Amino acid sequence: MCNTNNYLGPHRQLGPGSYEIGPVSIQTERLPNLGTGGFFSGAWGPQEGPRRGTSRSSKRSNASTPFIWDDLMSIQEEYCEIIDAEYKSIFKNLKEITTKEIEKANKTAIGARRLSPLEEVKSEQETTINLIKAKEIEYQARTKPAYSLHGQNPFFLLRELSLRRIRESTETSPPNAIVAYTAINNAYRSALELKRLSLQKEILAEKLGNLSIKVEQTATQAQPGQQHSALAVDEKLRIINQEKTSISSSSLVFC
Repeated sequence: MCNTNNYLGPHRQLGPGSYEIGPVSIQTERLPNLGTGGFFSGAWGPQEGPRRGTSRSSKRSNASTPFIWDDLMSIQEEYCEIIDAEYKSIFKNLKEITTKEIEKANKTAIGARRLSPLEEVKSEQETTINLIKAKEIEYQARTKPAYSLHGQNPFFLLRELSLRRIRESTETSPPNAIVAYTAINNAYRSALELKRLSLQKEILAEKLGNLSIKVEQTATQAQPGQQHSALAVDEKLRIINQEKTSISSSSLVFC
């Protein structure tokens, strides 16, 4: 006995084992109203609702907009690019800048006095030593603000330290990212200042070595028979000691 009609209902046979089934009406009871907070409430699908990881209940972040940390970091990166552009010119012309500083300081030290060639070289030597000392004092003053981001140098962990500082600023009441940007920029600028001062001390130390040779040559020309006198030896030892002190302080390499 064929049960085809029981299984298929109204149909038309097209061939052996082939059938065309007529329209089927499906009815069901209406689901109860689950309210506005239910799992199936609201629009849901590939284009509706908040993106994954951006809702306020997300474990990824508490941000209400997508990629909020990338947006905040991009602002900070723009600030750093402006600072980098400023110091790019400084580093490019640092030797010329340092030479002008020596010339200006030397003119101030000599004033209106008329000096002999030997006295002029010695004056420039003393000026260079004093400049190295001044750069060292400034270097020490810049160290604390340069390491103000959790005790780290921003040159090596700039993105990590910046992101951490920005996150901290959003957890305050009220949140204020401007405070974080200011702190990051100050630390980064101070770190660049440490680099500038370190490089300048190297330039000055090299200048000091050349001046020592020049002083000895000028002294020999001025007093050819007295270069080994006790006075000359004492003077040379004094200068050597000053050079050693200055160069040792300038050997604090930026890191």
